Amino acid sequence: MGRYASNRQLKGQSYSVQLPQSGTAFNYGNPAVVGAIRYNLTTNKVEYFDATNWQTFAKVSNATIVKDSSATPQGGGLTLSTPNSVLTAFTMSYSYASGLESQVLVFLGGVFQNPGVAYTFNGTTTITFTSAPPTGQALVILHNFASTATP
Repeated sequence: MGRYASNRQLKGQSYSVQLPQSGTAFNYGNPAVVGAIRYNLTTNKVEYFDATNWQTFAKVSNATIVKDSSATPQGGGLTLSTPNSVLTAFTMSYSYASGLESQVLVFLGGVFQNPGVAYTFNGTTTITFTSAPPTGQALVILHNFASTATP
């Protein structure tokens, strides 16, 4: 937790985050971190890094983005337990197999959490953080970015 710079564009009571932005030619370092996300200003699309290349999130049809949140869930999402510096496991709306951590976006206190490093899945609806999220930090989990169907 806390190894990443805070998103200064995220304001209190805000319901969005501003992704890092660049054009296709800019690479965010070499090598990029697996699971990193960005908004590509050249293609006007959201992308993620898959260990080899930047890939565009699929959008074949309309998919409802589900937000599980310790503050304000949306789209049928769950109200998550409030981080308390003790809990490491939280129950989400959907289940994911181990290794599919990059299929969701997780933010803690407005800071993007690195998939597979800051948290893992085990095939159930449980997300487990490698260390307990600090007390008072809003936890947000966004689902349905990997496909147009629910997981």
